[in-house]
Amino acid sequence: MFYRLLHLISVGAVLLLLLLTVSGASEALTSKTSTCADSSSGTPPSTPENTPDQTRPAFSSPKMTTRANGRGLTSTDVEAERIRGGGGKEEWPDLVGKSGEEAKAAILADDPKLTVHVLPDGSMVTMDFRLDRVRIFVDEEGKVVGTPRKG
Repeated sequence: MFYRLLHLISVGAVLLLLLLTVSGASEALTSKTSTCADSSSGTPPSTPENTPDQTRPAFSSPKMTTRANGRGLTSTDVEAERIRGGGGKEEWPDLVGKSGEEAKAAILADDPKLTVHVLPDGSMVTMDFRLDRVRIFVDEEGKVVGTPRKG
């Protein structure tokens, strides 16, 4: 009997939480829709946050341009092209086997805007992709073991 009562109380608590969550979401929805547009004129109300010269969409996406081949190009792609410099080397396979510091100097001679890191082979690194960074992995003797690449 005790366990059945406990079960009913817990089910009731879950239902109450669900009801509060739904009612809170519906209140937020109704408050948003009531301020979105004036029902008589169909225009947004004039508030300090939403003056006519500062209107913006609720969800904005990156600006799109189009490449010559018709593929969409986002503003992030444009920034990547700017960092890349529209060309230049992406990798340096000729540096494999040279010393790490010598490889770093050669990469910086090609593009002084790059950030170059010399790291022991197998080091833990972040997985983010950055076109302004080159990682050079070296063995115990300080020799480059893999092709240095942007990223």
